[in-house]
Amino acid sequence: MKIPRHRRSENTLFPKWPSWPGYVDKKTASILVRKFGSPLLVGRKSMVRDQFRLVRDRLQGVQIHYAVKANSDRNVLSILHDMGAGFDVASLGEIDRIFSLCGSLSKAVFSNPCKPVTAIDKAYTGGCRRFVFDCQSELEKLCRLPHDARLLLRVGVPAGSCRVNLSQRFGASIEQVKQLGLDAKQHQRSIAGVAFHVGSQATDYNDFEKGFEIAAIAWRILQGLGHNLEFMNIGGGFPVDYQSIHEQSIHEQSVHEIETRKTTSRIDEYLANVMKLKDQWLCRAIKENQTVVPVQWMCEPGRILVADAVTLLASVIGVKHLPSGKPCYTIDDGLYGSFSGRYFPPDHFRFFPVPHQLVSSHDRSLFPSMVGGPSCDGGDILGHSQQLPSLQVGDLVQIPQMGAYTSVGASRFNGFPITRRVWID
Repeated sequence: MKIPRHRRSENTLFPKWPSWPGYVDKKTASILVRKFGSPLLVGRKSMVRDQFRLVRDRLQGVQIHYAVKANSDRNVLSILHDMGAGFDVASLGEIDRIFSLCGSLSKAVFSNPCKPVTAIDKAYTGGCRRFVFDCQSELEKLCRLPHDARLLLRVGVPAGSCRVNLSQRFGASIEQVKQLGLDAKQHQRSIAGVAFHVGSQATDYNDFEKGFEIAAIAWRILQGLGHNLEFMNIGGGFPVDYQSIHEQSIHEQSVHEIETRKTTSRIDEYLANVMKLKDQWLCRAIKENQTVVPVQWMCEPGRILVADAVTLLASVIGVKHLPSGKPCYTIDDGLYGSFSGRYFPPDHFRFFPVPHQLVSSHDRSLFPSMVGGPSCDGGDILGHSQQLPSLQVGDLVQIPQMGAYTSVGASRFNGFPITRRVWID
């Protein structure tokens, strides 16, 4: 569906509301909702491509394996496959999805540290040769595979600044690394690499410094036991700048230009610093006369590649005032649908009215407002203090940065359907 990527001429009634890169203008919103209904997740293929190029160019020499769990939409997977990405799979369902798309799992890594034997066997049969483990029971499962399977030992790292601490469940401690290395030797298997993950939405790049430090210790231990190491998997966790859209500007310069440049600069700086830490680790390894250094660097980004590419269009289906006098709006998507990423608190996402719904309004005031989803769960609250004008039933709102961990976690709770997705440009 070919629709212009960016318009902002109609955004004059409330000029301080931004036109971010994924902005859906009034004409496009009307066309899409009339054709597909509401709620609707509107994705832009061009933005997925642009973001992949950015990450690929900044992390040169690092193989990108997209974390399918972030957004498993086939359009996303097809775009990234065509651009040369590999995939990080975590389940039978994701294995089937990637195999149906690519015809092979040769560019996949099975990174879930705990996998059913049936999933391991199916992945191997489909061509996957890289498997991550972090404990003895998982090692024993993987040792059943032929010797061309490459085993990567995942180590735990401190949570740092991340929103989701993955190491509270996954990753071997340094004390466990030596024993796992010895266990692998007893099975006559060589550990082929080390993996770590700093956690989802790690906003401080310095978290990677500790990750590299722990991975280096594990590397030396395993190498000392005679394992032939080939891979260093630095995981994902690269953050999305959700705050940029909250930092609104009323200057004459295009908000789109301001926010795009600001966000890109932050991402550039973050990834550049990760690469500096990587190079420092490599230099130390060479100085310490290690006989082998990583021949293949890997990463597993998810959120950073897709979050900005999708905007949610939703309709106001209920309007009331709370006893306090605060406006309360109910929209047709909620906590059990596209807002299923429960790791973020209410008001994490920002709601904006679609301007054409308000051109006849003479009231330009904004009010702190509650926004809730359509279910009868009193906890289905999406925002406590959204700055909004007076809205009516039938008005449209749009919510940016809804491309990661939204539709993948949606359910049919209370009988509501999964929000439809459409991809444009």
